[in-house]
This record gives sequence, C-alpha cells and structure tokens, in this order.
Amino acid sequence: MLKRFLLAAMTCLSGLVALPALAQTGPSFRCTPDLVGAEYVICANPSLHGLDRSVAAAYRAAGGRAQAVAGQSLRDSQRAWIETRNSCTMVTSRRSADIANCVRDAMNERIGELERWGR
Repeated sequence: MLKRFLLAAMTCLSGLVALPALAQTGPSFRCTPDLVGAEYVICANPSLHGLDRSVAAAYRAAGGRAQAVAGQSLRDSQRAWIETRNSCTMVTSRRSADIANCVRDAMNERIGELERWGR
C-alpha cells in the first residue's frame, strides 16, 4: 500500500517538474487566431519561438539594469523596435520565408542591443 502511494506521489511530482519545460515551448506571448503581422509570423514559425523568448528575456534583463529615467527610454526604444520588426510584414511582395528571415534578423539585432543596454 505504501509503495503504491509513493509511486503515485512520485508520478505526480515528476509531472510537476516537467511543467516549466512545457511552458517554454511557444513564443513569449499567447498565439491566438486573430494575430497579424510579425506576431503571426512568429507563431507560424516554431524556429522563431525561442528567439522571441530570448528577446523577451533580454528586455526584462535590460529593464532590471535600467534606472528610472532610462527605463522610459528603454520602453520607447522597445516600442520603436516593435514598429521596425512589424515593418517586415508590410511589403506584400515578399515570400513568407523572406518575411520570417527579416523578423529573425530584427530579433537577433534587438537581442544584441538589449544585452548592451545599461552596461
């Protein structure tokens, strides 16, 4: 009886340990059917999911390094970058692979900018 209980408890606990890994499979935001633009491209390309999470993590880290005054500058900088990233989808003649590459390049560039922020 005790063995069964322990086995059941270990099975439940092992499922809880796996939850953080499951939480890290998509992008940093929720993919919904109404997304458009760069967010749609990120959701549609699993190869961009981890990169999007890296941008979000770099932004959080930069926010932690920013002083109060610099924090507003960081937010303004992020908003401007989002507009730039979103412009990847504005050219309708681009192939979907070109759009994904443009988004990927913008995200890689932003990670570098954020990693240098406040240093």
